[in-house]
Amino acid sequence: MRIGKIVKVAMALSTLFVIWRWTVVAAGNVTASHEYQIGKYYRFEELNQDGIRQEFTPQYNRLQSIELFIANVYDDTDGSIQIVIGDEKGNEIFRKSYLVSKIPTGEFYEYKIRKTLKPGEHYDLYISYNGNSEELPQLMVSEKTKNLVETETMYVQWEASDYNVAISYNYAWRSLLGFSY
Repeated sequence: MRIGKIVKVAMALSTLFVIWRWTVVAAGNVTASHEYQIGKYYRFEELNQDGIRQEFTPQYNRLQSIELFIANVYDDTDGSIQIVIGDEKGNEIFRKSYLVSKIPTGEFYEYKIRKTLKPGEHYDLYISYNGNSEELPQLMVSEKTKNLVETETMYVQWEASDYNVAISYNYAWRSLLGFSY
């Protein structure tokens, strides 16, 4: 009789646990976009092979994309813009080249990343240009703002700047049974 009671209590507790976990799963996949509202404080930086480095700290575990504004890429058909993300240990976790001829010039463009990152850890975003154009592409950088909590220091030619490169960071927080992946 006592074993039957223990089994019933165990089944009731396990049923409650499963129900709780499934409610977490249902609410587990969340998307978020942290955007910078363009104001009067922005400028354009030349992109060369050395590129621009932006330190950032993601707020969620899945970086879906970033938005950048690149201009002056009209006459280059073979060049490419390279985006690289490295972790705080110096490991490269993302690298992709985008043909300049396919980038809409002078408008915001979303660059797909789709990488799992660790929220709260530091990463480096590198953006550089490889090509033969005499006129280098220009990357719009904007003054740091409080609503982009991701951004830390930006470096142009190894010098720190109070600007940032990404206009938005787009995330998806993913979880399975309440555990992020």
